[in-house]
Amino acid sequence: MAQMAEAVINTMNLKLEGGYLQNVEQAGAGGVAASNVNTVGPNAIVQFTPEGYYASSLVEPFLNDNFAGATGTWASSNPLVMYVSQRGTAYALSPGAASITYRSPSGVKFSEWIMCVGQE
Repeated sequence: MAQMAEAVINTMNLKLEGGYLQNVEQAGAGGVAASNVNTVGPNAIVQFTPEGYYASSLVEPFLNDNFAGATGTWASSNPLVMYVSQRGTAYALSPGAASITYRSPSGVKFSEWIMCVGQE
């Protein structure tokens, strides 16, 4: 499906207007993965995925690598609380709050996601 969407986007020259983030917390000891979490405990691992929306109202996961193999720029406002890799994997390190942000390779800023890391 992503290849078909990419072909339509490229063929129709659709412009990326913006986007938002989705996430899934990896299954912990209980074995259950949680979607779109805002609060996690220390040592949690959360995978973020950017969802891009285009001028034609098309919304697609933004997974295409650029020439350097990166999918955009990820950042954390407080990497001592929650560190995020350049593949969108975030690691809860200590109690506090952090904003996770994503910017596409073309420079479009997506909506931020605020994460809270609780006490053990």
